[in-house]
Amino acid sequence: MALVFGGPPLLGWLADAAGPPFAYPFDDRRFDQKIWTQANAETQDSPRGRMVVDLLENYLKPGMSEAAVERLLGVPSSKQAPEYFALKTTGTIWCYSVGAWSGFRMDGDGLAVHFDTKGKLVRAWHYQS
Repeated sequence: MALVFGGPPLLGWLADAAGPPFAYPFDDRRFDQKIWTQANAETQDSPRGRMVVDLLENYLKPGMSEAAVERLLGVPSSKQAPEYFALKTTGTIWCYSVGAWSGFRMDGDGLAVHFDTKGKLVRAWHYQS
């Protein structure tokens, strides 16, 4: 369960129970490759969103190749230059749509995977667009 606002566990539980915009829905489902690849990533309630934290903590590791990430997650929704995220670095960032779970659910959420110029994973993170 997420600790929201860095508060005690009770606040995290209350926030999860309250739902959007207070809940943190990205950490309550384990990554399932079949569900991920078959999900409609553009729908507000895409099941991909609930798998983001598990992907970040247990699957997407620095040094992974682009090919390994594509085998795991499929083709990205888009590919961006680091400047898209206001990063002063090189490489490419693959973006995967994961639904619209954050805040009041008006904006889309995504999983960003940053590769260096040699195609190796540097870091990955969740973002709201």
